[in-house]
Amino acid sequence: MPKARSIPSLTGVRGIAALWVFMTHFYGLAADILHQPWMLQSLFLFNGFRGVDLFFVLSGFILMHVHEGQFTVLRWHVIRDFFIVRFFRVYPLNTFVAAGHGAACAAGARLCGHAAALYGPCLRLPRA
Repeated sequence: MPKARSIPSLTGVRGIAALWVFMTHFYGLAADILHQPWMLQSLFLFNGFRGVDLFFVLSGFILMHVHEGQFTVLRWHVIRDFFIVRFFRVYPLNTFVAAGHGAACAAGARLCGHAAALYGPCLRLPRA
């Protein structure tokens, strides 16, 4: 397998896109905790779903940049090896995050005492 060629600047942009998505998930909670209602009106935070698109477009580009030498001629074993490596790189973290999310939801439902906790924290956030 040839040496992987990374693109640090695009990896940094991917990190910013991931942070943008993360902030979008929690900006309502942050506005409530920090007493900053202007955060609820932030178009940047509201449009964080665009960070998902940016992240995946850059990820696809980087994957093809790194593995372009392997796919000049398509062979079954090359494609199989590529997907096996991708699976074992993504699957363990995905399983860990899903298990943590499930545990947090179950703990939230138990602490709050109702099923609505499964869909979010038991907080009263201001309505936008």
